[in-house]
Amino acid sequence: MGCPAPEHPSGPGGSGAELRVVDVLRRVGSSLLRSAPLGPEQRRLLYSILACRTPALGGQVLLCPDCGHSKEVFHSCRNRHCPNCQAQAQDKWIAARASSMLPVPHFHVVFTLPSELRGLCKKHPAALYALLLRSSAETLMTLGSDTLAAQLGVTVVLHTWTRELKYHPHAHCIVSAGGWDRDAACFRKVRRKTFLFPVERMKALFRARFLRGLRGLVQQGVVALPGGVAFSAFERSLPKKRSWVVYAQAPFGRFEHVLSYLGRYTHRVGISNSRLRAITDEEVTFATKDGKTCTLTHQEFALRYLQHALPDGFKKIRHYGLYASGSTQRKAALATLETGTTPTATGGPAGDAVEDDEREDEVWAERCCPHCAVPLVLVSDFPRPQRPPWRPP
Repeated sequence: MGCPAPEHPSGPGGSGAELRVVDVLRRVGSSLLRSAPLGPEQRRLLYSILACRTPALGGQVLLCPDCGHSKEVFHSCRNRHCPNCQAQAQDKWIAARASSMLPVPHFHVVFTLPSELRGLCKKHPAALYALLLRSSAETLMTLGSDTLAAQLGVTVVLHTWTRELKYHPHAHCIVSAGGWDRDAACFRKVRRKTFLFPVERMKALFRARFLRGLRGLVQQGVVALPGGVAFSAFERSLPKKRSWVVYAQAPFGRFEHVLSYLGRYTHRVGISNSRLRAITDEEVTFATKDGKTCTLTHQEFALRYLQHALPDGFKKIRHYGLYASGSTQRKAALATLETGTTPTATGGPAGDAVEDDEREDEVWAERCCPHCAVPLVLVSDFPRPQRPPWRPP
């Protein structure tokens, strides 16, 4: 990665009009590329965000036919970690899932790894992130089969951050409140209204599933334990149940709330621009939780943000059971439920509100003249470069 960081025109945030993550990264980007131990995914993420909506990625020049006002619109980086590029992808994802999700209440379950495993996850992210998602889904699918004798619909999303941007791998699961019983050819609903399965049972099964998978990865040579210790000794050093946190939330109300809530979780990044509160010459302050804030130096903020870059090609959203691709049982469950009554309970999901990430491309604002409110006309087009700016010649 020997190419220089792209030049950036002054924009919102730098002038104090709007606070943006990219304005913090611009202040320390060059020094991080020279001195910080960044991996290839982190370097690509840094270059992508710095180039987002700048001439480095091409764009268009638009002209008002009435007053002659001109406007430059630059392309976005489309990086899945960029705070500015997820809203359109979120909307498309919600539309695609609307036809395949079951019109029933859904539970929200979170599986968290103990802190003793975070160092191993940083060293082998692709293998252990995949194991975390798979273990979480298998825990729910197994309990669904044992308790309901039915196959559940499960969507699992990986998150790796806390509200302070610290490293904290965990899996968010949206689980259908019931499943398809193939033998009885019917949809069995969960009778409990406040929780899906006993938390302690989920915790024990999740721990057992994850450690069994980890043992297999170590035996295959995919994962190397610290210090070359034997797996049995490493397993004994881990907490039994205390740190294997499983959180279960009451079911959602309307089916529409499930899609809206899930869409925000699937496409949320470590921090959005709306959470920034102040950027000074040395520090950045951002909102965390319950009205609290966190203040970090620019470099510490950038390093915390970049550490959440996922491995190339890693799928952080996965579907299991009735929500797996091509599931024939989902089609049968949908046909059965459509003949019944769709749940109409009111109220959205409990818990903290989730802020909306900034829109990637607000066409109504960018394509109309701010003075005349008439559509702008394209007069010049600069296509995206064939070689991305983060790829050296």
